[in-house]
Amino acid sequence: MRLDARAFALTCGLVWGMGLRVLTWRIIALDGITTGPTFLSSTCRGYDHPS
Repeated sequence: MRLDARAFALTCGLVWGMGLRVLTWRIIALDGITTGPTFLSSTCRGYDHPS
Protein backbone atom coordinates (compact mmCIF):
# COMPACT_ATOMS: atom_id res chain seq x y z
CA MET A 1 0.00 0.00 0.00
CA ARG A 2 1.40 3.37 -1.03
CA LEU A 3 1.32 6.48 1.11
CA ASP A 4 -0.68 9.33 -0.38
CA ALA A 5 1.68 12.28 0.15
CA ARG A 6 -1.05 14.90 -0.26
CA ALA A 7 -3.32 13.29 2.34
CA PHE A 8 -0.37 12.81 4.71
CA ALA A 9 0.67 16.47 4.38
CA LEU A 10 -2.90 17.66 4.93
CA THR A 11 -3.28 15.47 8.01
CA CYS A 12 0.02 16.64 9.48
CA GLY A 13 -0.92 20.28 8.88
CA LEU A 14 -4.32 19.87 10.50
CA VAL A 15 -2.92 18.06 13.52
CA TRP A 16 -0.18 20.69 13.95
CA GLY A 17 -2.67 23.57 13.61
CA MET A 18 -5.18 22.10 16.05
CA GLY A 19 -2.42 21.23 18.51
CA LEU A 20 -1.07 24.78 18.39
CA ARG A 21 -4.55 26.16 19.01
CA VAL A 22 -5.14 23.81 21.96
CA LEU A 23 -1.76 24.71 23.48
CA THR A 24 -2.56 28.42 23.08
CA TRP A 25 -5.92 27.98 24.82
CA ARG A 26 -4.19 26.02 27.60
CA ILE A 27 -1.67 28.80 28.15
CA ILE A 28 -4.44 31.40 28.30
CA ALA A 29 -6.62 29.28 30.60
CA LEU A 30 -3.89 28.37 33.08
CA ASP A 31 -1.59 31.39 33.04
CA GLY A 32 -3.86 34.15 31.77
CA ILE A 33 -2.73 36.54 29.11
CA THR A 34 0.96 37.12 29.69
CA THR A 35 3.21 39.89 28.45
CA GLY A 36 6.42 37.86 28.49
CA PRO A 37 7.50 35.08 26.18
CA THR A 38 5.80 31.71 26.53
CA PHE A 39 6.97 28.19 25.72
CA LEU A 40 5.33 28.33 22.30
CA SER A 41 6.83 31.68 21.36
CA SER A 42 10.28 30.43 22.27
CA THR A 43 9.96 27.15 20.31
CA CYS A 44 7.77 28.04 17.30
CA ARG A 45 9.34 30.56 14.98
CA GLY A 46 6.95 33.41 14.20
CA TYR A 47 4.52 32.57 17.00
CA ASP A 48 3.59 35.61 19.03
CA HIS A 49 1.93 35.27 22.41
CA PRO A 50 -1.77 36.25 22.50
CA SER A 51 -2.27 39.81 23.61
